[in-house]
Amino acid sequence: MARGVEEFKVDKIPWVLIIPLSIFLGFFGTVWYSFLPYPFFATNSLGIVLCGPEFIGTPFFILLTFMAIQTLAVRSGLLKKKASPATLTYLYVTGMGIGYFINQQYPGCMLMRHLGTRISNPVAADLLFPEFMVPSADLVNQIIGGATSIPWMDWLSFISFWSILNILFAFYFISVASIFRRQWMDLEKIPFPQVMPAYELIRHTRDQSTEIKVSSFLARPFIIGVIIGFAFQMPITMTGAFPWFPDIFSWRVNTCATGTWYVTAENPLAGIVGLTNLNKHPMVMALSYFVPLNILLSSLIFWIIYIIIVQITFVMGYYTGLDKLGGCGRTWCTPSQNIDPPLRLLLVSSVGGNIGLVVFYLILNRKYLVDTFRAALGKGELCKYESEEPMSYKIAYATIIVSLILITALFMASGISLPAAILIPISAFVFWFSQVRMAGLTSVPTRGNRFGSFFHRWLLWPEAPTPMTRDCALATHFARNWGADTPSDGWPGLWSGFMSYRMASLTGTSNRNVLKVLLASTIIAATMTHIAFVWVGYTFGVSRLPAISGYTGADIYGSCYSPDSIVRYPSTGNPVEWMPNVVVGFVIVGLLSFLHARFVTFPLEPIGFIIAFSNDGNCWGMALPFFVAWVAKILTLRIGGSKAYEGYGVPVAGGVVVGTLIASLIGGAMLIVKFFYPY
Repeated sequence: MARGVEEFKVDKIPWVLIIPLSIFLGFFGTVWYSFLPYPFFATNSLGIVLCGPEFIGTPFFILLTFMAIQTLAVRSGLLKKKASPATLTYLYVTGMGIGYFINQQYPGCMLMRHLGTRISNPVAADLLFPEFMVPSADLVNQIIGGATSIPWMDWLSFISFWSILNILFAFYFISVASIFRRQWMDLEKIPFPQVMPAYELIRHTRDQSTEIKVSSFLARPFIIGVIIGFAFQMPITMTGAFPWFPDIFSWRVNTCATGTWYVTAENPLAGIVGLTNLNKHPMVMALSYFVPLNILLSSLIFWIIYIIIVQITFVMGYYTGLDKLGGCGRTWCTPSQNIDPPLRLLLVSSVGGNIGLVVFYLILNRKYLVDTFRAALGKGELCKYESEEPMSYKIAYATIIVSLILITALFMASGISLPAAILIPISAFVFWFSQVRMAGLTSVPTRGNRFGSFFHRWLLWPEAPTPMTRDCALATHFARNWGADTPSDGWPGLWSGFMSYRMASLTGTSNRNVLKVLLASTIIAATMTHIAFVWVGYTFGVSRLPAISGYTGADIYGSCYSPDSIVRYPSTGNPVEWMPNVVVGFVIVGLLSFLHARFVTFPLEPIGFIIAFSNDGNCWGMALPFFVAWVAKILTLRIGGSKAYEGYGVPVAGGVVVGTLIASLIGGAMLIVKFFYPY
């Protein structure tokens, strides 16, 4: 896959770029999203630009800015040559380390809801939160209303706790990614669709001559894709910035900001009760083009099965009123085939399916795992390849163990018991490992804040304690949100780790250098985002910041920490009642995994099953982009073969993503200007 990028010597890490860039973007990116109104903080931030796939634009924005400056410098004679692929890779990895920390979801939404509870429900806040996690009501009132001076020492414990927690999880998950790097990148060659457009951008820039005719430049497949992406996204951006701008793509008609058209109760298709959303976003279509054909087809087959099963149960008298709900309400509200009996498909796919995917993957690849253990002891064949790895297997396993000990200690210092504290990172590994593998093959995880507390409910709290305890409340909440919902909640190490290693494998860059850059940018960003959060709150007042002002009066106890809320997740009732649904999903994924491994031509793939039956796959409407990508990919391969796919299809799809991101960046700047100078 590493087309057009030559072999080269290991380049020195440009720390003079990496460190200042990490400090600046870690701070500025947090300030940037704070000024974006709903829903544009989810589409025009410098971090997440596509909710659902959890696609971050940060690496692209860094590369585009750097390449623009570089081109001007080369053409003006200030630079003699362009940066090497390794340097561009380091910039990409820097963006991966930063991007998941500069989003409205975190620290904005997640931390502001906790701070707001200190004001709206002080009794519950005193029960749940130590002051180093959520500071006093006086400090919270100051950040909500704004103040002329910032008492940094009073906020130091808050900044330190959240920064240290996220950094420890970064070491934990990046070490896991380092252990599986060889298996995923060198042996399986997992594509990671979210990485491929950035690689196409790097490859195109390296291949481009400094002297090139405009007509020849515009005829390049990658540039054609950029033009297509920009032409689609810019009108969408304009409709958000200017109410009078024509709604060319019907983005204001039954369409979420992320591009999902949703069925309404009045729509003729509302009778198909399994139909929720269909995604029409050009970026999602382009990312889906990188998904392997067998997974695209498998997902579509299982999606049809999903529609049939839900329709049959509806006709049988279950889920009465489901046809009167629209869009995401068909998966989130009650009645719902996802959370209510008899189907409880969330438990089948996101719980049983995710757990099964991890367990059976480890079983099928147990030899590789045993080899890494042996290499950590200085034995076996993998020892001779350790020089190619980000770190030795011995150091990787030692880092995991030390990280787990420190994470457990930090949780226990917060009031969580030893069993519950240990279970949080274990649960997070299971659900993040499965979701990152899905994202690596399909660009889409099964994110959601409903199922991450499964292990705690099953093993520790089948019934919620009454009155609520800090132990149960915090443990289940960390597992359910930070440990399963979105990498932008602060624990993105598996995401950033695997994607960084994927880019390194494409460009031939040193994995060890990539690891250094990733850890440095992650540590800096995980700290700077909390400093920026406090600064922007005091400077402007959270109550005046459109992205997070809605959380100033939040009471997170009622929605997340009360006994009633604890037992809602992952489904209502005692685990004994819904465990059969979990087992069904586990068994189906196990069978599909073994059949797919045993028979290469077997058409049904376990990831296709999980995506089709998952909350995320339906809420983000992935059936339509998967179908479009499947048709486009089939036509490309049938007409022009792999040469057409590599030479035209991949560059155009990558260009579409880049063009969309350029328009997104412009739109974000326009909306921030609008905050200060209304127009």
